[in-house]
Amino acid sequence: MSIPTLVVLSLLQRSQSLIVVGSKSGESLDVKHLTDELRKTKEKLQKPCEMCKNYEVQLQSVENTATQLRKQISIKESTIKECKDELKKEHSLKVELEDKFIKEAKETDKKIEEVEKRLMQSNKDLNEIQSLFTIYYNEANEKIASVTALNEKLQNELRNVISENEALLGRHIMKSQEMQSEIINLPQDLNEMQFYCLKLREDLITALTMKERNEETYRSEILFLRDQNTAEQQAKENLTENLVRDNEHIRTLHENLEKDHKELKTRFSEQEVMLRQCQDRIAMLIQENEQQITTLQWQVGDLMAEKTKYEEENVNLRSKVQSLQVELDNSEAVQRDFVKLSQSLQIQLEKIRQADVEVRWQHEDDVKDCNQCKKIFHSKKEKSHCSHCGKIFCHECNNKLIQGGPNRRNFKVCSVCHTLLDRETAPYFSNEPPQSPT
Repeated sequence: MSIPTLVVLSLLQRSQSLIVVGSKSGESLDVKHLTDELRKTKEKLQKPCEMCKNYEVQLQSVENTATQLRKQISIKESTIKECKDELKKEHSLKVELEDKFIKEAKETDKKIEEVEKRLMQSNKDLNEIQSLFTIYYNEANEKIASVTALNEKLQNELRNVISENEALLGRHIMKSQEMQSEIINLPQDLNEMQFYCLKLREDLITALTMKERNEETYRSEILFLRDQNTAEQQAKENLTENLVRDNEHIRTLHENLEKDHKELKTRFSEQEVMLRQCQDRIAMLIQENEQQITTLQWQVGDLMAEKTKYEEENVNLRSKVQSLQVELDNSEAVQRDFVKLSQSLQIQLEKIRQADVEVRWQHEDDVKDCNQCKKIFHSKKEKSHCSHCGKIFCHECNNKLIQGGPNRRNFKVCSVCHTLLDRETAPYFSNEPPQSPT
């Protein structure tokens, strides 16, 4: 119910009460006039005021603005969602392009390494071939020089032999001429004539024999030198043919290597151009993606601020929960320690009570494990008696010392007896909780 309606109802009630009071008191009032006034007042009140109109207009405008803002927020949220989707797509595309680029770069590097290896191997082979060619060429030149020198030597020897032969022939000719120019002085006696004939015959036979021997020797030497010269000439021709053949093979191999080298260089340059193009393309795509990512990051920044705020609140709550959990764990641990301590103390108290009704000293054969840590004994050397309660412990549990007697000697006692006898030190359960009873 609105405020003007309440005012009208109150005025009507007041008018009715006035009418009733007037009729009872007997006063003469103009009821019609009052009714008209009330009607006019009601009509005035039923008309809305300007302030209410302004408030209603402002309220409607605020509601319209809120509706528009809600629509804009929903549009922005859908836009942000689309931007996030586009960002994810761009990121996946970027990752895919980076992986592809890395893969292609690795393949290109591998191909370049292979080309470089082949190029290095080709250069190495070429250097080896050139060195071999140089070695063979030098060896061939040396052999040709040696063959030439040997040929010249043989020719010189042949000339010497010929000159000697001619000299020998000249000598015989000189002797024959001397013999022709000599005065024939034949002996007169027949015996002397016969002796002279025999001497001439022997000289002739000796000369013919020497001539034949020299001719045979010279003929054999000439044949030997001719055969040697022929063999050297043949070896020279064979060596020349081999060198020419090797030179042709090396030249062909060198041309093939040069061709392969040029092809490898061409492929290497093509791979470099392709790699450069891929790098430029990837750089351009990365730049575009970075621009889009920057734009989307600016749009997402506002939402991330609210997210950070809620995350901080969540972190604070989690830290509070963790601190409470730690306190709870500590309290539970303290309770467990108190339970263990109470159980241990009850057991020790019960043992102390039982010790008053039985012999305290335990026999070594009756005990198989330590009364404190429950360590199983394997020999009697591991057992040690407490000097106060008489129970058997291991050496680690029965290592406390108490001075007693008139000479203040040291006695080994267990932890419980040490706590009972030495009241100045802290109890044995103050550093760590006792073991749970078994």
